[in-house]
Amino acid sequence: MINSTYKIIDILWIPGLGANEIMYIPLIKELNKIYNNNIRNTFIKFYDVKPYEIKTLEEYTDFLVQKNDSKLKQKYDIVIGCSMGGMILQILLEKQLIKAKKIILLSTAFNGKGLTLLAKILAYFIYRIPVILRKMIQYFIAYSYRIYRYNIKFVYQFSKMFEEFPTNVFFEAPKWIYNWKGINKTILYNKNIYVIHGTSDPLISFNKISTNRRPNLIFKKGSHILFSLYPDILAKKIDQFLKT
Repeated sequence: MINSTYKIIDILWIPGLGANEIMYIPLIKELNKIYNNNIRNTFIKFYDVKPYEIKTLEEYTDFLVQKNDSKLKQKYDIVIGCSMGGMILQILLEKQLIKAKKIILLSTAFNGKGLTLLAKILAYFIYRIPVILRKMIQYFIAYSYRIYRYNIKFVYQFSKMFEEFPTNVFFEAPKWIYNWKGINKTILYNKNIYVIHGTSDPLISFNKISTNRRPNLIFKKGSHILFSLYPDILAKKIDQFLKT
């Protein structure tokens, strides 16, 4: 519940591949502690497409703009995009479709070259999985996450999130990302853009993305799911960044 005696912070959240607003629960909880529940959260929602209908990340971003049109017309104090969500956010910035004071790019790449070898291999193979098998494999991945990440808070909610994610996007987006050329790099050096990355991210290479834009906040040994592992630290850094 919002406390009207405090200024409301409007945040637009863009989830990553395989995710929705649930992924941000730990971070939102920590931000609410700082802002006395005076956060108004808006989430970009992903929608599915027909198999092989979309060819590029830019095409899918255009599709999302149509589906989330009213949300993108609003003004925000900050927009936060993680992983693929951070890439979509960059495309929206280049198209001048984001109205925000501050931008955070979390665990994201600046083009397809930023992917690790593991991510590139996954992108190659899962794109070729027969459409008829996709949903079954998606269920298996979602269930396996409960075992693989058993020590993480909200692991069951995250597993359900994977299970419900738009199936064709789940299997085809990695290839869109792999082929993505990125945006005009001068945009990334805007002082109101804050980049966060872990040095041990298994999907998006810290070393590769650092050649395009050195992160403002670096988590040594940090993995891809910083939003889940370090929500308290991230919330404090977001607060500091908003005050600059």
